[in-house]
Amino acid sequence: MPKKSIIMGKIKILNYFSLVWKQLERWIAINKLPLSIALLVSLLYVVLFDVGVREFSGMALVWKILYTTVQIFLFTLLLSRLKYVGGIIFALANIIVIVLQYAKIVFSLDLSPAIVNATFQTTWNEVLPLINIYIVLAILACLSLSFLYINWLNRKLIVAHNWWCLGGWLGLYVFYLLLPGMFAYKQPWVLCNTMTREILENPFLREHAEREYSWLWKKNVREHFLSPAFKYNRILSYTRDYFKNIDTQDPAVLASHAEREDEPMVFVLVIGESLRADHFSLFGYDRETNPLLSKIPNLYGFPRFYSFQTGTSSSIYGILTNADIEHPHATMKSFASVLKKHKFKCSLITSNYGVMTFFTAAHIQPSFTTFADSVTDCEYGNTPALKALSQAVNSSPRQLVVLQNGMGHFPYYCDERYKKYRPCDFNGDPPFQKKETMERMLNAYDNCVIGIDDFLARSIAILKDKRAVLLFVSDHGESFGENGRWSHCGPLTCREQRHIAACIWFSDKYRATNARQVENILSHRNQPLSHDHIYHTVISICDIQSQVQNPKLDLTNPEIETAKEP
Repeated sequence: MPKKSIIMGKIKILNYFSLVWKQLERWIAINKLPLSIALLVSLLYVVLFDVGVREFSGMALVWKILYTTVQIFLFTLLLSRLKYVGGIIFALANIIVIVLQYAKIVFSLDLSPAIVNATFQTTWNEVLPLINIYIVLAILACLSLSFLYINWLNRKLIVAHNWWCLGGWLGLYVFYLLLPGMFAYKQPWVLCNTMTREILENPFLREHAEREYSWLWKKNVREHFLSPAFKYNRILSYTRDYFKNIDTQDPAVLASHAEREDEPMVFVLVIGESLRADHFSLFGYDRETNPLLSKIPNLYGFPRFYSFQTGTSSSIYGILTNADIEHPHATMKSFASVLKKHKFKCSLITSNYGVMTFFTAAHIQPSFTTFADSVTDCEYGNTPALKALSQAVNSSPRQLVVLQNGMGHFPYYCDERYKKYRPCDFNGDPPFQKKETMERMLNAYDNCVIGIDDFLARSIAILKDKRAVLLFVSDHGESFGENGRWSHCGPLTCREQRHIAACIWFSDKYRATNARQVENILSHRNQPLSHDHIYHTVISICDIQSQVQNPKLDLTNPEIETAKEP
């Protein structure tokens, strides 16, 4: 191509951009007042509602405020072109932000798959204590003001209403969202000025962040500087993952062998709710919360047991499948399939607010519930679950029972007979850090632990004359103000949300036939263990050896791979 033609092409491009810039200047001059008000509102929105700005300091805080302000500004201008539809979208988007910020302020919970999972599984019994007049008024105000604000902009802005105009706004908005990633790619000066306070103050995280630019872009720039747009993207992504059926193989098709296939055997897996180890007197807690378990022979605690995740459905998925912390996506369906292959019946019993919520998640259902011969959805409390357990273990000589007991979940309800520590009239209302609120909350929680102690003792009484094993593990722990966090669904670094209560009981008849397995399990009881070990150990406890098992995670083996402590 001739040099003159190249020069002429560049001149045409420059002339085009010059023309666009002049038109933009003219449009800004015409719409100076509404644009100024929109920009001011966007700045106030960021300062007042974007809790994420508190995670920054210094230059990073300035960049965060500036970037997010312009992002909100462009978002509102784009939606103003959609008239009434835009007002509705903006109102709904703000409600999502308000709810997320409420969770962030009250519980210090960040947006995560566990939070989205919990949202779909939460019942009114859990939500009602958290609803107050302030959050209701905030949502109503948000709905009305957002709608009025967007429609006011639509009327005040002088701009053509056509698809080309809307496409231009959308293109500008998307380009702006991509801007941080374009600049942050292997540009240390950008990264150093966008680090959160958590990364700056943690030598390990900072060293890792400076070495791994791609990790920092995902962890820091993308999550914080694309907020709130990235929040909506992550919500959609986590929602899709929640309903997605993960393709897993049936382990029953693999080779397996049962040593005592014709002998009676009952295995009961009790999954607790939000029960942390350091509130069990079985593990040294100064309050007597396990008056019954401490007196039961053949019952042994695991003082260093850790959960797969910090949310219920995610942890249940890790318990029932071969997913582990290093490989969080299961390749095999539940151990129930292997046990059914060798003449076991499978019963599922839940008693979590009367709703079988946590086993209906799409990624759990094909992995486990499809193998259940019976499903019992009990009312909340111990008595209905114990009745269902008794019926299940007496229905077949070879029986697998998975039982989820919801006692211990926020806001820590329990029957009157378990209320040893008072005052315990905790209704779940924040702020939790108040001295009197903390006292009531901890008393209510410890009373729930007493309730679980009674439940396990009575469950063992049902099994004591059988060849049986009962394994109890909590799904996750709970935070009581550590590092400003409350409840659960926090990051995996929250030790109190990962360090869970766990114990195992063997009947005399089982010990008589399986002395070696019992001895090996007990030899590991003081080592760091986790949900990762359950899948492989359950199969061996039931006298089955299968190709699906990982010997390094099977506690019946003399040598195992221990868990990494958070």
